[in-house]
Amino acid sequence: MSQHRQKRVMLLLPLAALVLLLIVFFLWNRAPRLNRILYQKGYTITDCTQQSLSVTISKDLLPNGFPQEAEAFEASDDLALLLWSDGSSSLYLDALCYANGRAPDLLWASFHFQYEPSSRGSLLLPYLPDGKGGSTRSVGLSSAEAEVDGSPWPDAVHIAGQGPDEIFSVYLDAAAFQAASESFTFQINDLWEVSYQPT
Repeated sequence: MSQHRQKRVMLLLPLAALVLLLIVFFLWNRAPRLNRILYQKGYTITDCTQQSLSVTISKDLLPNGFPQEAEAFEASDDLALLLWSDGSSSLYLDALCYANGRAPDLLWASFHFQYEPSSRGSLLLPYLPDGKGGSTRSVGLSSAEAEVDGSPWPDAVHIAGQGPDEIFSVYLDAAAFQAASESFTFQINDLWEVSYQPT
């Protein structure tokens, strides 16, 4: 081997090793994704604890025109109003409108969870994961009662549906919601705080 070729090989070997180290570093330190955690690909689910969440819709945060006059199937999901966050899990209100084919006494509200997982920690999910990518849907209400500006209002909220993924929807009593000058609050139960760590 000529001396010129040896120099090239000697320069290329450290460069190739550096590129390989950078690839390993970025793959190892990439941000975790929800599916990798739920399928336990590189992560282990260490605990699942049933939780509740108090959801407050502040009237002053709603843009003009909400609740929409449209029926639910026509509702825009451009609202994306942040209602709650703990840093890794966030709950957004996506749509608020009159319910499909119902009398104007019901509103339909659609919500979704969004996640920014860290390398270890916990996430609040609207379902119980089985660790293989499957889940048991579980969002519920312990009571149909809501708080309207801090005062109880019976029979004001009901689960409308759940899924796909991190989405769920509720029916709200339109009179109760419109009576609120400041806020409308209800409690969602049967959520799951899922703790995880890298394997």
